[in-house]
Amino acid sequence: MDNTGANADLTYLQVNAVGPDESFELHEHSLGKTLSCAVIGLVAIGLGGWLASLPMLFGPQTASTVKVLLWAFGAGLVGIGLVALVSAWALYQRHGRCALAVTRDTVAFANALAPVPWEAFEGFDVEQRRLSTHLVFSLAAFGAAPVLKAPGFKALAAPDAQLIAGGLRLKVWACNFTRAGRRLALAELVDVLYPYLQAAQARRTLAQLFPAVARQGDALRRAAP
Repeated sequence: MDNTGANADLTYLQVNAVGPDESFELHEHSLGKTLSCAVIGLVAIGLGGWLASLPMLFGPQTASTVKVLLWAFGAGLVGIGLVALVSAWALYQRHGRCALAVTRDTVAFANALAPVPWEAFEGFDVEQRRLSTHLVFSLAAFGAAPVLKAPGFKALAAPDAQLIAGGLRLKVWACNFTRAGRRLALAELVDVLYPYLQAAQARRTLAQLFPAVARQGDALRRAAP
């Protein structure tokens, strides 16, 4: 019987199971968008206040319809400005916060009660949107969804993860992801995370094929200083 294919698969798993061993954190960088929202908010509030004050400057001869329109547009701009300022506050709070803490075997999310084993995921997608980058992890069939802290208003001010698609996927977004202070492009983000997932999946497959060896390896790793 020709075992060439099986041997090649085993070699592939052994090579990939080694994987990276470095621990690191991905942080959010949002100062640029914070400044943009703050400027937009201040300009909108200033313009709205100016429009709302025009009827008083024009005097009592101003038509009622014109007054109502100016007040309506002014109030609308003030409302938009307040929303922009609240968004600026939330983005400022997010800046520098840890979005992901990565180790050889686990990935920890900002609002998760415990780190999640890499093998609990079958893959992930990176979506670049106009104003943010989204990381979407797909849970494996055997993986349990992580327990997350209950969302609230303050969750807007932190790069918290959220379960989507009926708990089958996990999403975390940031304006920009940084590692050691350097912004990561889309391809760099994939290159940083994928080897950890690939290695965890390879180790799990090997553990299923050779459980005794896997147990011995775990014992040696725990005993290591």
